[in-house]
Order: sequence, then C-alpha cells, then structure tokens
Amino acid sequence: MSQPTVSVCIPTYNGEKHIKETIESVLEQSFTDYELLIIDDASADQTPQIIRSFSDTRIKFLENDTNLGMANNWNRCLENAKGKYLQILCQDDCLAKSCLQKKTEAFACDKEISLVFSSSYVMNANGKNLLERQAFRSHKLLDGKVMAHKSFTRRNIFGEPSNVMFKREVSQKVGLFDPRLCYSLDWDYWIRLSLAGRVYYLHDFLMFFRISNVSATSNLMKTKSKLIQDDRQFIKNCQENKKMKISSGDVLRHKMNIYLRAVARELLFKMFAH
Repeated sequence: MSQPTVSVCIPTYNGEKHIKETIESVLEQSFTDYELLIIDDASADQTPQIIRSFSDTRIKFLENDTNLGMANNWNRCLENAKGKYLQILCQDDCLAKSCLQKKTEAFACDKEISLVFSSSYVMNANGKNLLERQAFRSHKLLDGKVMAHKSFTRRNIFGEPSNVMFKREVSQKVGLFDPRLCYSLDWDYWIRLSLAGRVYYLHDFLMFFRISNVSATSNLMKTKSKLIQDDRQFIKNCQENKKMKISSGDVLRHKMNIYLRAVARELLFKMFAH
C-alpha cells in the first residue's frame, strides 16, 4: 500500500470545543493525498467521541492509555506518521482549503527545503478574524541557518505550530520534540529543522490560529515562572547547537524581545480571547 504524501497530525487533549471544526478544515482540503493522524492524550471530555463520529477512511485515530503531556504526544505523532511531509495541527486551529496543496507544491522549488510556512490569520474563540500575520512581503526561499539565527534573536518568525509543514526525512535526522520545553517546543524544533536545510515562506494566508481561554497557548501563558524556565532551556539548546553560533549579544536581544512580545501577547489574549 502506497504511503500518503502528507500526514496531518492533530495531537488532542480536552479539545471538544473546537476539534470538530479543526477536523473539518482538513477534510475540506483541495489536496487529497493525505492521512489525518489524530492522537488523543487521555482526554476527560467528549473529544474522543467527536473524533469517532467522523467516518472518513483517511482518519487514523489513536488513544493514549495515560496522559503523556504535550511534547510526548507530539512525538507520538512523529513516530506514527507515514507521509513524506508532516503538518502538525493544533486542536483549535484550522487550515485554509488550499493549505496542503500550496505547501506541498512549495517543496518542489528546491530539494534542500526542510520546512515551509506561510502567512496566517489570528481569530478569536468564535472564529472571527482579528489580525493578519505576515513574516515577509512576498514568497521567499531562505537560507536555513540565517533564518534560524534571525528567529532566535527576534521572535518565532515561523508562527504557531499549525503554520509549518516539514519533511519527515529531515525530522528523522534532527530527532524528536524536546520534552523539557513547553512554550517554545515548536520554536526549538523549527530552528533545528531550519539548520538542516532551506526554508520556504508562502505569502498566502493558509492557517487560522485561534486565541481563546482554553487554548494550549493561553494555558501556558498563565504560568510566568514556567515560561521563564522554558526560555532558559530554549536558550541553552540554541547555545549548545554548534550550527547556531550564539553570542552573548544575541542572547540579550532574544531576552528583550521575549519580554516585549510576552507583554504584547498577554494583552492580546485579554482583549480578544473571549
């Protein structure tokens, strides 16, 4: 049996509020050669029942016997995905209908591309678009090492986890998500993937990131001490990566930007998460 071109991976935990809409955004894709791998991390709500209500044969549903935590559940997705390209999709986000089509086509631009990301919308809990997020003003093929370094000193240019598609072949080389991280779990991984190849940016709006009081991002932001500890580990990871060549000045710029963006993001959630 041939393997799918894309594995869309949805790691779930108590996601009953939006999981139906998220799954539907995948099933409505213009590109059809994919598997939809959903791994539930021992939810205590109706998430598993909602997932089982779908009968599409492309859906592969796995359930953890016990709660593994976010990083380990994401790693289960990596370990079980069969596609040439992988797309993590958070349980409350959605993909634009042309997302998989345009991202898979982008990989054909250069054989060294390890990941593709795009512009995105930020929406509230009710699905109303609030903001547009654009990293650049046009499509761009980027040097991975330059992109990794720029992202570290400035911000997570790649955006949220649902905004990135990456090669499974490269993923297998760089390893799994780091379970010591929470808030920067995806950021750390995108940097590692970038260092292993080139990066392509699509100017198209291909993802809808939802902010709400029940989102994983919102829950992480409520524990500032955990965020500080998380960032220390993230910095250490980047410093220990010989390909990064992080200076003390880079670390200072990173910390300043992290602080300013944390304040801005907290304000954004307070204003629009309801």
